[in-house]
Amino acid sequence: MANQVKSVRIAVEEENCCGCMQCMMMCAATWSVEQTLSSSHIEVSRNGEDLYRFNISFDGNCRAGCQLCARWCAYGALTRVGEVS
Repeated sequence: MANQVKSVRIAVEEENCCGCMQCMMMCAATWSVEQTLSSSHIEVSRNGEDLYRFNISFDGNCRAGCQLCARWCAYGALTRVGEVS
């Protein structure tokens, strides 16, 4: 029988984020009719005036179980955390 995910979370390490927005692009392309960055369920934004620091946030419609953002993050800012039965 295939493994099924019981509970999944996305761990966020903002210090690893480079601001590429690949996570936002994949989320919007998969879950939104508009397929625009503003329709993504994840947001990457600049942390104040620091050009190299970013904040990562999720809206209430995020489908954390899909894990696309973590799968496409090449920098380790988003990683999958969860139990597999």
